[in-house]
Amino acid sequence: MPALAPDRTTACAYVFSFLLLDPKIGAIKHVKFRQSVHSNIHATLRKFWLEQRNKLGLSQRTLAKKLQVAPPLICNIKTGDICLDIVEVIKYCKALEVYPHQVIDLLVQLDKEKF
Repeated sequence: MPALAPDRTTACAYVFSFLLLDPKIGAIKHVKFRQSVHSNIHATLRKFWLEQRNKLGLSQRTLAKKLQVAPPLICNIKTGDICLDIVEVIKYCKALEVYPHQVIDLLVQLDKEKF
């Protein structure tokens, strides 16, 4: 793992990282574990959520009522200011009438294409 960064911004980038044995090169490499919420994968997921919400004809307010959350939370999810954990993803899927495995399959496919 790299030495501690001199500033907070760079230091925070290493908080969610780990070492991984790369079978292609037979060596350990440093891998960033958590991507930016503005990465292509996250953007595609947000687009998927929005398309599904629009397909169902749900407004942000209606979806918020369905999930029993405040409407600004839906807006923050849409803009990427909030990233859902797996339990929240399952609840979000139910509210949008999507099977959770569809979302996971989408993310796995995007991850494969990335590498």
